[in-house]
Order: sequence, then structure tokens, then C-alpha cells
Amino acid sequence: MSQAKRSSTHLAGIPQTGWSVVHKDLSRDQHDTPKHPRVDTRAGNFMTGCPTHHLTFLIWVIGLLLANVRAVSDEPRPRRAGPPKFDKTRVSRTFFDNVFPQTRGARPPMHEGLQSKPLDGMPQPTLPAQAATNGQAPWSRIVSATTLEDEIKALKREIDKTVTTPGEFAGRGHQAARRAFSSLACLFAVIAQYDSDVRWKTDAAGMRDQAARTAANLKAGGSIQVYQEAKKRKQDLDDLIRGSRLQLTGSPQPEWGRVVDRAILMQWLQSRLEQNLKQWTNSKTEFSSRANKLKHEAELTATIGRLLAQQGTEDADDTEYQAFCTMLEQGGTRTKQAVQTGDIGAAQQGVVQISRSCVDCHENYR
Repeated sequence: MSQAKRSSTHLAGIPQTGWSVVHKDLSRDQHDTPKHPRVDTRAGNFMTGCPTHHLTFLIWVIGLLLANVRAVSDEPRPRRAGPPKFDKTRVSRTFFDNVFPQTRGARPPMHEGLQSKPLDGMPQPTLPAQAATNGQAPWSRIVSATTLEDEIKALKREIDKTVTTPGEFAGRGHQAARRAFSSLACLFAVIAQYDSDVRWKTDAAGMRDQAARTAANLKAGGSIQVYQEAKKRKQDLDDLIRGSRLQLTGSPQPEWGRVVDRAILMQWLQSRLEQNLKQWTNSKTEFSSRANKLKHEAELTATIGRLLAQQGTEDADDTEYQAFCTMLEQGGTRTKQAVQTGDIGAAQQGVVQISRSCVDCHENYR
């Protein structure tokens, strides 16, 4: 007969009685082995070698695990707040369904808002409509001949650095060259209309139109054809500065829409405002040591303000936009006058006016 031995294996959650295992008595003949296993009636003990009971145990364990998973999944989810609900009757007593029928009269123009916020006695911009009636100040009142000549020479040095080889020009050089040629076109347009003595006035109209054309062609990239054109303009500029006369013809009146590229002028202005005007009016030491350069920057700023407002340029027929351009021009002129009198406080106010004209304009125009 087989001897049943108590199993010492204990599983978590299972009675410790365990299972009994049937062993054969090897000293007897196998014919004496009972045909049917003997079952121990003690709780949980199955004295058997049949694998059916192993399957029963696995089913019991799986059922226990499934019960735990179900218990977790049945936990209530947190409730979330729903969208607010308003009583339409109560809300209608405070807010209008449509505000426009409740307003009276026309909306005030934007330039009235500018006049309602003076900065430390700062003069308010004169609208271009009035300026056109009374006559604008001549170019010589805005920018000196020296500033025009010095800036053209500076742009020539920039072109010398960017128009070098076809490979470098096609990479990033053509972008800088476009900015330089566009700025040159604007300055030569001023020289062509200048009301006083200034260098290169005879050839200014031709250089204006040729530089504007080259800048426009550079929008498409730095191809070899555009490189050759830029190289020709570079040589023309070099000859002009050296005193040679050019055989270039230009239209009697500028086509301002082709000459003035607003995006490039705004980039030009922004860099001068942040790097020069603000820095050089930040202290008395900088203000005194940079007086000549500060005057140069202030005059160019006023020139940009006038150029942006020329008829035929983008948004030039908009009264509010014209007011911002006039404010910019007046800020540059005010800064120049403060430099001439050595008044750093007035110069700082002029720079504030320039900065404010840019910020207010960018909120409405791009």
C-alpha cells in the first residue's frame, strides 16, 4: 500500500493542509498497487496522482485573480465639473446681446488716441493731410548731406563684403546684398530730390532705379545672373564714389512703390534703434562721446519715417499709418536737435517717441 505524506508546501490564500502525494511501496510487487486512488477525507487533502486536481487548483487561482481585477475596474470614477450654466434672463440685464446697435456716432480715429497720451510734453504728430496742405519740410531739414554721403560709403563697404564670389553670394551673401541695395536705392532717391548741395546728385536718379531693380531681383535668390548684375552695380558704385560720372539714366520722378521696401527699412530701423539710439542715450558718457554718430542715426531715422510715408508705398493712403510715419520722423528730428543742444533728457524723449511709433504701428500694420 502507498503511504500518504502531508505536503509541506504552503501557498498564500490556500489552507495549509496542502495536498498529499501518493508514493508507491517499491518493496512490493506492482500488482499489489490499488487500481483506484485512495482519498483522504481530511480537509483539502486529495491523495491522488490524477492531474485533474492540478487543473482544479489553477482554475481556482485564475478565478481569484479575475475577481481582484473586476473589483479594481468597478471603482467609481471621479466626477468632473460640468460647463457653467447661466440664466439668460439674469445675464441679459447686465450684458448686451450685440453691442454695436448701442453705440452712437462714428468710432474715433486712431490718431486721436495718440494725441490723448502725451509723453512728458512730447509734441503730437501732424497728420500728413495737413502737411500736404502746408508743405512738407525739405529734405535738408531732415538729413544733412554729410549723413547721406557717409551712409552710402558704409553701404558700399557692406556690398564689398557680400558681393565676392558666386558661391558665397548664392549662400547667404545675396540676402545682405539685397538689404544694402534696397537701402542705397532709398538714399539715392533722397539725393535726387535734395534741395541743397550734395555729392552724386547728377547720377542719383540712375543709381536709384538700378539699385532698386537689383534689390528686387535678389528676392528670388543669388543666381549667377543676379550675381553678375550685383557685381556690375558694385563697380558702378565704386566708380561713383571715386569721382567718375556714370552713364545711367533714371526716371524724372521716383516710383516709390518700387524704391521703398518697407520690410527692409523696418529691419534697418530696428537694428539702429536697439543697438545705437537706445544705447547711446543711456548715459551722459555715451551721449557725449557718441554725439556725432547719434546725430547721424537720428537723421537717418527721420529719413526712414519720411520715406515710409511717400505716395505709392504700402499703406501710404491710410491716414492712421501716415500719422505713425510722421511720429517716427518727428522723433528722429527731436533726437537730432537734442544732440545739437547737448540735452540728454530731450534726446531720451525723442528715442522714446521713435520706439513708441514702432510699437503702436506694429500693432496695426505688418
